[in-house]
Amino acid sequence: MSGEISLKRQYEIKNRILKYFFDADVQIIDEFLRKLLSQNTSPQMKTIVETIQKEQDVVIRDMENDLMMVQGAAGSGKSSIALHRVAFLMYNGLSSGLAANNIIIISPNALFERYISNVLPELGEENAVSAVFEEILAEILHVKHIQSRNQFLEKMLTAPPDRIAMKRGIEFKTSPQFLEILNRFAAGLSKAKEETKKIADMKNLYGRLLGDPDIPNDIAEYTRENLKAKTTYYDDAAALVYLKLKINGADGYRNIKQVVIDEAQDYYPLHYEIFKLLFPGAKYTILGDVSQSLEKHADISLYEKIGMILNKKRSSLVTMDKSYRSTSEILGFSAKFIPKSVEIKSFSRSGAPPLVFTAANAASLADMIVSETKTCLNEGYQSIGLICKTEKNAIALYTGLNNRINVRVVRNENPSELKGIFIIPVYLSKGLEFDAVLICDADEANYNSEDDKKLLYISCTRALHRLSLFCEGKISPLI
Repeated sequence: MSGEISLKRQYEIKNRILKYFFDADVQIIDEFLRKLLSQNTSPQMKTIVETIQKEQDVVIRDMENDLMMVQGAAGSGKSSIALHRVAFLMYNGLSSGLAANNIIIISPNALFERYISNVLPELGEENAVSAVFEEILAEILHVKHIQSRNQFLEKMLTAPPDRIAMKRGIEFKTSPQFLEILNRFAAGLSKAKEETKKIADMKNLYGRLLGDPDIPNDIAEYTRENLKAKTTYYDDAAALVYLKLKINGADGYRNIKQVVIDEAQDYYPLHYEIFKLLFPGAKYTILGDVSQSLEKHADISLYEKIGMILNKKRSSLVTMDKSYRSTSEILGFSAKFIPKSVEIKSFSRSGAPPLVFTAANAASLADMIVSETKTCLNEGYQSIGLICKTEKNAIALYTGLNNRINVRVVRNENPSELKGIFIIPVYLSKGLEFDAVLICDADEANYNSEDDKKLLYISCTRALHRLSLFCEGKISPLI
């Protein structure tokens, strides 16, 4: 049977009673969407079938491009779109032969992977492959664990003496210049057919490469020290994997035909070179927000670089600058932490303005945070995020609050049921949302640099309805 759909009608029925209905095209009318967005968040990431907008639907249903890239503002629905796109591809695959095991979703961290875990089953698709990038690296290197990106960020944020060396190291080791050094070195090794099955073998080879005269001495020395450790460090893992793939080839993911990558700004050009080697014949959906990059600068040119590396015949970049998550007041406050050239449009859902609290000491600060948390609970908010700059700060806050309110610290290994009160480092909060957000260490000591602006932007845009910032001593000059 074939036909043409001429009418879309939406209903809300509760307890067998029709509450209302309306007719609409693909774009849902604003009042209905505003009603849905004003509700509290669900314990896990929810499907957004009832709130899909026209510009989102274009991305979900695109079948023309081999590379679909989306630059989306915080709260524009990127992650939900990615999952609905997977469901659509699998549904479409019923006729094209695309099976669940032909699709891989690469998540930014294990917490986010579990957070989205219920969405595809709700959409009727249970078997899509999902992986964290570091897990893929560890599998290729045949090691149980490597330093995760979040562990790398935690060290960089909490160890000022190492910060400069870490930033210089990862910037160089993911640069085009270093890629050229890796390719030159690998070409010589492949002719010698060297064995690279063990991580010790790879580290020995990598150690030899560090003698290249084009590698700055301080970076080479810093890296040699890291290679002595039992842990494989995050900034070296990508180089080790790339080297191994160039020497031995990559056959483990030949069945993958569609790759979905979320948080595109968290990956470096070298990482996309690895994706190209791992999934050579695949089509890609890549979603990110350059305003949410942390340890490095990123702008819209990132997507041009990705396109050049992956080198697909047909590619498209869609920009989604409307945010549906936060109220207009929260979004307006958050905008001060990103360049004025970056425009984010609000859906025009109003709420209370963000509040800034200051305290003379830690005890007084804890009292204020407890009081604000209880206010949020009394107002019916079901998920409350107490966001700190680092895990170190989060643990210190938990020590001061755990006997006063029912609160948990979120780490990578925690479950994804985000209902209740949670203390979470900012870098783990990306992709998540809470009814109310309390930024608990927004003072001058913690937030004072250009990099810190991005952290504040991410923290503020996690809030749906209420945002409060707490400072011990001087307020951050960024605020």
